[in-house]
Amino acid sequence: MNAALARPLVLALFVLPATAQVRVDLFEKVPAGSEFELSARQPLTTYDEPAFGFPRVPTRYSDNALPLDRSTPFVLRATFERTYAAGDRTFRLRARGAAALLVDGKEIARTKAQSPNLTGDDPVPPPPVKQDSLVRPAPYPHLDSVSKLHLDAGKHSFVLIAIIGGKGLFPSPGELAVSTGTPGDMERLLGPDTAPQLVDAEWDAYVAAANARHHAADVAHRREASTAVVAAWRDRHAAIRQSVLARPAHQYKDIDHFIDARLEKAHVKPLPATSDLEFLRRVSVDATGIIPTASEVREYLAEPSHAARARSRPPAQESLLGRQLGHLLAGCSGRESWNSQARPQ
Repeated sequence: MNAALARPLVLALFVLPATAQVRVDLFEKVPAGSEFELSARQPLTTYDEPAFGFPRVPTRYSDNALPLDRSTPFVLRATFERTYAAGDRTFRLRARGAAALLVDGKEIARTKAQSPNLTGDDPVPPPPVKQDSLVRPAPYPHLDSVSKLHLDAGKHSFVLIAIIGGKGLFPSPGELAVSTGTPGDMERLLGPDTAPQLVDAEWDAYVAAANARHHAADVAHRREASTAVVAAWRDRHAAIRQSVLARPAHQYKDIDHFIDARLEKAHVKPLPATSDLEFLRRVSVDATGIIPTASEVREYLAEPSHAARARSRPPAQESLLGRQLGHLLAGCSGRESWNSQARPQ
């Protein structure tokens, strides 16, 4: 692996008070069977979220700013601390695969691993069904694990570990979330008191805001990752521009660059540009097979050099060189006509 890709990535997605931050670590290439034993492992990506709702994770980029796939699977760990008053609370863990929720170091909820589709003909899952509660229902294949817990007054720690993706599974957290509430109150995402409630409207708004924040962070990270590449391309473009400016004035066509490259390889210097009379003679001989007449020479020399040569290009048929080129084109047309008549049918 590229050394630059192996370094842990820390992203600042949110600017919140320290007491309101949910720290998220992403681990890759964790051996099977040890996904929930992460104390000795170094996360590849670390960032913050405002609550325990994880609809999206940051994109990884190569040194060339190309998006990279994460390992299959990868592991998400979210940690958070906050103070609660003494009392009973309900905790809901929602995940589309294997996940576990720990409170003060003790596991209180777990979901099982998701089974991959076997074929493209697997039956279409039913839509989520709303119960009497206003809580947003878990979409297929998400599972809910609900636990009731009595908390003492004071600070408590919360840890979520979830396996994302796997063989035959889409590598997305989906609607991975943890919500909590007291008896009789609507559940909110685990986090500060301002965290959204687990109802359709507030979850949709939370997802939209999360997508916007992650997109902005991805753009900033991609630009940061491509700094060296962009600098190298800028240097290359500057060198090419300098090389073009340093070339002789007659090099204005690709064929000139090709010929000069071959001459340079052969250590041969190119001849200087032709004079006006040489140029006229070559065009006349190539176009009509005869040298220009004295009157044609006087007509040509009556114009400035650059203007005369520029007018040798169509559609300037009224110029001397335009007429010469017209003779050449007519000759080509006549040759094709005679060839077609002389060619056996």
